[in-house]
Amino acid sequence: MPQPMDDRHTGYFGYGSLVNSRTRSGGAGRRSFVQGWIRQWRHCSLLNGHKCCALTVAPRDGVILSGVFVADSDDGLAKIDEREEGYSRERVSVSLERAPRKPEIIPGFLYLSEPPYRRAGDDEYPIWRTYLDCVLAGYLRTFGVAGAEDFVRTTEGWDCPIVDDRSAPLYPRADVLTETEAQIINRILTEHGIL
Repeated sequence: MPQPMDDRHTGYFGYGSLVNSRTRSGGAGRRSFVQGWIRQWRHCSLLNGHKCCALTVAPRDGVILSGVFVADSDDGLAKIDEREEGYSRERVSVSLERAPRKPEIIPGFLYLSEPPYRRAGDDEYPIWRTYLDCVLAGYLRTFGVAGAEDFVRTTEGWDCPIVDDRSAPLYPRADVLTETEAQIINRILTEHGIL
C-alpha cells in the first residue's frame, strides 16, 4: 500500500518508463542513482486488457541503479500510484550525483512490484517492444548512448520474449522515436544479443 508523503519525502525515483519525460506528468527529472537495487523484467500484469512483462527492482548489495528523481506533490504521486498498478512505494535514499563526487542525498520513493505480479515474463507475458523503446529512449535522452547501453547491461531477465508491436502499439504511452534514436536502440539491442 502506498505510504503518505511527509516533509522529508517529496518525490519518486524512476528507473524504467518513468525516466522518459514524454510518458510522465509532473516535474522535470534529475539524473540520480540509488544503491542496493537491481532492475529486472519481473512484473507481469494486464495493461489495457493485454498481458505484458514490465520492469521492477529487487534488493542487491553492491549495485548502483541509474534513473531520475522527480519531485512531485501528494496529488501528483497519487496519479503515479494509479499508473503503477501492481506496484507499491518503497522508501529509498536517492543520490543526485554519482560517486566519486560528494552526492546530495535526498529521501524519496521507488515503485516495487507486489508479490502477485512479481514473476518472470514468458510467452504469455512478453515484453512489448513499444514499452522497451520508451524506456531506452528515456535513458538515451537522459544519460546518452552509454546510459542506454548501461541499462541493457545492468538489467536482468532478457530471456523474456519480446513482441514487436511497433506497427500497432500495445503500450498506451508509446513514444515516437526519431530515426537516429531507433537506429541507436536497435544497434544496442542487437549488439547485446537481445534482438
